[in-house]
Amino acid sequence: MTLSDRILATILATLLVWAVTKIVTFFIQRSRIKAAFVTDLKLHQRGIRLQDNFISSLYENGFFKADKLVPFPIRYASEEWLLYRALQRDLAFYLSSDIHRKVIKFYHLMWELDQSMLGFAQALDDWDADGYKMTQKDVDHLKKRIDRMHSMAKLILEPRISRLSDLPEDYQQAKTIESIIPTENNSD
Repeated sequence: MTLSDRILATILATLLVWAVTKIVTFFIQRSRIKAAFVTDLKLHQRGIRLQDNFISSLYENGFFKADKLVPFPIRYASEEWLLYRALQRDLAFYLSSDIHRKVIKFYHLMWELDQSMLGFAQALDDWDADGYKMTQKDVDHLKKRIDRMHSMAKLILEPRISRLSDLPEDYQQAKTIESIIPTENNSD
């Protein structure tokens, strides 16, 4: 074997080791990212279950009544979605397009629920600060908001997530914002 053959063999062996290392690293990183998202989603599901039970129990136990003051304000801080924001740029690289779409839709639904809860809590906080007595129309509106949040929570809590492929594709069963805002077609 000549010197040039040895150099060529060394270069090829180096390229092969580099390629194998890159491929193995990619699969390990992808596996870790998927596991991190599954864990994050399960943690969010637990929090949403507690939140949904709490808000539903407030209404069912008669905390909101017409001609009464708000019994107490609800302080709520919006979620920051740290894992999703940190890895958002890399999702398309590490996940298939189908899984990527499912993850985005699921986080969007959780974000929408989070924003609904924030608005609900802010309304109660404002009414409490103003010493506002709720009317029956206010109580009915709160019930519609709770029903909407419950419909979103139900869709989030439904799947038992062990893999990202377990996430649902369709979220059309969630009540839309139009279901709680009086319009010409659905005004009370």
